[in-house]
Amino acid sequence: MKEWDNASPLYPELPIRKWIRENIPRGQEGYNIEDLDLIILRFGNAIGRDYGADGEFILCECKENKPLLPYKQKRTFQLLDRLLKEADPQEKHYKGFYLVCWDGKREVVQVNSDIINQKEFVLFLKGKLQLKPYNFGR
Repeated sequence: MKEWDNASPLYPELPIRKWIRENIPRGQEGYNIEDLDLIILRFGNAIGRDYGADGEFILCECKENKPLLPYKQKRTFQLLDRLLKEADPQEKHYKGFYLVCWDGKREVVQVNSDIINQKEFVLFLKGKLQLKPYNFGR
């Protein structure tokens, strides 16, 4: 298995991913390619702003079994998180990065270090339940 091969029936390999894996050098050569699972944008009445106003968003990386970011993912998402925070220091738009661990079967969902139920998870995604963003250990 190649370093980048992670296609499975749950995550089918898209043609662009296959092409990138075949044509872009690997990590030891200075390249890392990641995809981010979710960008949740809330806007308009949902957050008390005009429909056309800029909304607010969170970034989520989802895991099924272990709430851990591999080293390369952590470094990539940490850089993205830091730059977004610097661009929006009042946190008007960017509300943070979250690591979600849920297998789709259990009643509980882990968001960073918080264990919540599915109803609370819906509230979190809607911005009605505040959880601390992921701590990258800076």
